[in-house]
Formats: sequence, structure tokens, C-alpha cells
Amino acid sequence: MLYKFFVKYLKPYKKIVFIAPIFMLTEVIVDLFQPFLIQQIIDKGLGAGNINYVIRIGFFMCILSLIGILAGLSTIYLSSKISQNFGGYLREDTFKKIMSLSFKNLDHQSPSNLIIRLTNDVTQVQNLILMSFRILVRAPLLLVGSFFMAFFTAKSLSPIIVILVIVITVVLYIIVHKSTPFFTNSQKALDRLNTVLNENFTGIRAVKAFVREDYEINKFDKKNENLYSSSTKASLATALIMPFLMLCVNFGIVASLYFGGQFVIGGTLAVGQIVAFINYLLQILVSLLISGMLLMNVSRAIVSVKRIIEIHDMQPDITYKTETVDNIKGDVTFDHVYFKYSDNDEYILKDINFDAKAGETVGIIGLTGSGKSTLADLIPRLYDTTKGKVLIDNKDVKEYSEKSLRSQISIVLQKAILFAGKLNTNIRYGNQSASDIEVEEAAETAQAKEFIDKFPEKYEKFISQKGSNLSGGQRQRVSIARGLVGEPKILILDDSTSALDAKSEALVKEALANEHKDTTTFIIAQKISSIKTADKILVIDAGKLISIGTHEELLKSSELYKEIYESQLGKEA
Repeated sequence: MLYKFFVKYLKPYKKIVFIAPIFMLTEVIVDLFQPFLIQQIIDKGLGAGNINYVIRIGFFMCILSLIGILAGLSTIYLSSKISQNFGGYLREDTFKKIMSLSFKNLDHQSPSNLIIRLTNDVTQVQNLILMSFRILVRAPLLLVGSFFMAFFTAKSLSPIIVILVIVITVVLYIIVHKSTPFFTNSQKALDRLNTVLNENFTGIRAVKAFVREDYEINKFDKKNENLYSSSTKASLATALIMPFLMLCVNFGIVASLYFGGQFVIGGTLAVGQIVAFINYLLQILVSLLISGMLLMNVSRAIVSVKRIIEIHDMQPDITYKTETVDNIKGDVTFDHVYFKYSDNDEYILKDINFDAKAGETVGIIGLTGSGKSTLADLIPRLYDTTKGKVLIDNKDVKEYSEKSLRSQISIVLQKAILFAGKLNTNIRYGNQSASDIEVEEAAETAQAKEFIDKFPEKYEKFISQKGSNLSGGQRQRVSIARGLVGEPKILILDDSTSALDAKSEALVKEALANEHKDTTTFIIAQKISSIKTADKILVIDAGKLISIGTHEELLKSSELYKEIYESQLGKEA
């Protein structure tokens, strides 16, 4: 699976992937020749007093060094290009995948977790690709090449290398194997810390309003301590590599000088051979050091790769028919609909049956948690029914393509979510091709034109993130305008006038009735005054549709509706 993952994103750059190691191989060959040439200078040049030979070999070494530098720079350039493109396309694909997931899929993922996977995890994998072409290719080539060069340079000293390589390899394996769970725990701890940060920054006003700073700081400290603890363990394992390898390097040099010196005295080795052997030994140990550090990063990156693959392996809970164009009239039917969020949950909706004709206004009311919003979410197919069918124009919503369905149904949420950018861009979010006139008409219907005209920039006004520079009522009116600009056939207002005063709410409803007569409108409300004039009102209780009728009919036939009405009478009558 990991192999396929990397091949998928490296395939577009297969030529570069092939060329980069060739440059690296060139650089390694240059590095391998340097100790051999030094040996020649010492034994045949300095030892024989042949200065011309020293100058000639020295000049050749400079040429080789220049070739090595150019090859190294080429490798750096190509590996950087591969890694940056790899990271960019991986991040783009991951984002697209998240966007394709259904609400049910996303219910099990926190926003902070997804952000970490798109940023930190992708960066870890991107760095792995960069190091792979710059180091992962170089280290093994240099290791193997240096081993054979050392063997042929001073065969009698080769047992030193064999012993050191075996010891270092075993210790590195143990360290990497033991440290991998620490990196996994560290990533999870980072997820949990970011969740706390996201909650606090999003709900900073609530934190300050209830004077809960100390509580939140304490909660943050605990998560931060967990991250510190798990990161420290991972770093400690990494830190053990360097002193251990330095010990091996020093031991190898001492052993080479001790035994090599005896061979020189015995006349079986030359001084230049010992110098070359020590250089090759250092190259071997440096290669192992680099490999060890790289393996630690590989362990961390593999954890990130698996977390990214988890997202890519998710199958959208909702699949759509192929792209078709269906002109919706607006008839909506619920046919024995049951719904629950997961197999282990209780049913949120139970045996819901009703019809709404095109152009009708349908009010939905009930106690908190009765399933009103869930019912509305089934119409644009934000969730699929567990049992039963939702029909639009006598056609199951599952038979519509996503574009056909969502382009003709607008849902305005109670929490008005606006994006940083111009005000007209936010309204146009409901219909990218809407003209300036259509934007203004939608704003006028939503009673937003009144305050927009007071802005010096009018529709060009910059909206801060989440619309923080607008009041709650202004955000809701902009949100309603965004829902209306697409001329939807079905409009769902999910308690979306809760922040409006009674006068503004009445004007919005009047404008909707006049300007959108053919639109089937569902109004979810807590206040009876918001749905009093609806053509029919659905009374929901504990997921069941217990009553349906007009306001007057329900006052006579529904005890719950009458109870809600009387509880609001002082304010709403």
C-alpha cells in the first residue's frame, strides 16, 4: 500500500526520479576516489619526493571535486523539485478527498485533526521525499562503495569495519524499532493539543464571558504536557544515536591506528593505505550515522503517511448518480423515513410521512433535540435515510446527481458562517454566476440592503473571518441573501432568523412570500410567530411527526403545539 502511495505521486516525475540518482551516484564516485588519490599522493608522491606527481594528482582531485559539487547541486535542485511537487499534489488530493466526504464521514473527524494531516503530516512526507533523493540514495551507495574500497585498500584491517557495521546496525535497528510508537503518540498528542486550541480560539468569547480562562489554561497545560512527554521520549531515542556513533567512530580510528601502525612497522602496509582506510572508515560511519538519522525521520514520516492514507481510504458515505440536469419543481415527500447517525445509535427520526407541494411554506417546530434540523438535512441529502425514502417531484433524492440536487436547494443555517472576503463574494457563494443586480435583489429580499447601503464600500466591503465585523443579525441576513441568490426551488431556513428582531423577521417573510412564490420553503423555528402563517406546520416530538396542520388546526388538535404556543404567548401573541 505504501509503495502504491509513493508511486502514484512520483509517477509524473519518473524522468527526474531516474536522473537524480545518477547525479548522486556521480557525487558518490567522486567522494570514493578522493581517499584513494590521497593515498597515491602520500605513498607515490611525498614518499618518493615526486612533487610533480603531487601537483598532477592534486589538480585532478580539484577537477573531481568540481564535478562532485556540480552533481551535488543538480541532485539538490531535482530532489527539491520532486519533493515540492509531491507535497503540493498530495496536499491538493487530500483536500479534495476531504471535500468529497459526506457529513457522516466528517462527523468522526475533528477539524483540527484534518488540518494537522493537511499541514504537518504532508510536510513530514514531503521532507522524506527530499531526504530520500539527497540522502537515502547517497548513504547506501557511499556505505557499500567505502566498504569495498577500504577492503581493497587495507584488507588486513577490514575486520574492524565488519565488527563496527554489525554493532551499529543492530543498535540502530533497536532504537528505530523502539522509537516508532513514540512518534505515533507524539502525532496523536499534537492532534489533541490542536483540538483544544481550535475550541478555545473559536469559543474565546464564551471562555471570557464565563471567566473560564484558568480552566482552559489548565486543560491546555495538560495536553501540552502530554505532547512534551511523548515528544521528549521520541527525541531522547534520536539523541542516543549521535553519541553512540561517535563512540564507534573514535573506537574505529584508534583501532585502525593501533593495528595499522603495527602493520606499517612490519612492512605489510604503507602509511598512505592507513590514511585512506581511516577516510573510508569515516565515510562508512558517517553513512551509517546519516542512515540512522534518516531512519528516525522515516519512522516519523511513515506514521504521517498512514494517517494521510486513512483519509484517502475513506469512502464517501453518500454516492451520487452521474451528472444529469434535472429541473426540480419543488414537491417534497417523506415516505416512512427513519434515520440514525450510526448503527449503534437510537433512531433520531421515526416513520416520518408528509407531503409538501411546490410553492408551499412548511413550518417545522418541536422541542429541542426532537430532530427538526435532521429532518431538513435529509432533503438536500446531506445525510441518507436509514430506512424509507425522501422524494422530490416523486423521484428519490438518491436518483439525482449532486449538482442537480444542490444547485436547486438552498439551506440557510442558524449559525451564519461567512468567509473572509468581499461581501458580494459571500452572497455570490450561493450562485457564482449571479449578476450584481441579482446579488442586490437577494440582499433586498433578506433585508440586508438596508445596512449594506450604509457601508462606504457597499457590496465591496471586506468581511472578516467568520463575519466578525458584522452583528449577529447582519450575518444572518447576509446568509439568507446567499441562500436566495441562486433562485432555489426548495429553500430551507434552519432557525435562520433567530437573531433578527420581530420587524425584520416579518419583512423577510413578507419578501419571501412575494418574491419567491414558487419556492417550496421549509422554516425550522423555535418561535411559533416564525411559522404561524405557514401553509402547514409539522410538530416533531422525540423524532416522531405527531401532528400536522395549519396554526389554527394545531391549536385545536395538538397538545404539544398548544403548550408551546401558550408558553410563548406573553412574548409572541
